[in-house]
Amino acid sequence: MKTPRNVKRSFYAALESLLGSAFGTAFNVYYESDLRDGTTPTRPYIYIIDANVVFKAEHLPLIAIWFRFSYRGIQLGGPALWHGEVSCEVYARNRGEREDIAAAIAEGIASSFVIYDYSGDTPTAWGTASIYEGPANEYWALDFGSVADELAVEGTLLNWVSASSRFWCK
Repeated sequence: MKTPRNVKRSFYAALESLLGSAFGTAFNVYYESDLRDGTTPTRPYIYIIDANVVFKAEHLPLIAIWFRFSYRGIQLGGPALWHGEVSCEVYARNRGEREDIAAAIAEGIASSFVIYDYSGDTPTAWGTASIYEGPANEYWALDFGSVADELAVEGTLLNWVSASSRFWCK
């Protein structure tokens, strides 16, 4: 299994672990397959899906994750490196919920997460995704924005924030 796929799965695992403890009450974490299969979630719950999956307001709270990867084939003094960007689009039932979930992601992932190799029967630690420090010494940005008009019809979908960061894999 190639690095981008391992990174995505590792990030999902890190989020699941984080959301199981960040609020004192563990979230029941559901994924894209649960959403597509019509699984009835047990509260408190949260969905973690790829950003290209369509969802409805009844599925909130939800984190839609978008990744972008680039490959640097030659690294002076070391192996080739993968660089990535991640954006966690947090949709919630209210503003407080969206802000708490986004802040928990930024604080919980902080400056790195472990990358596992999922090629075998059991995931094994392979490396680390280290978050780039931004110009103001920040690791994560929380950007509050408005959603597209077609989503604005559902009032609850206005409670949206993007928690984003950049990282490199080593």
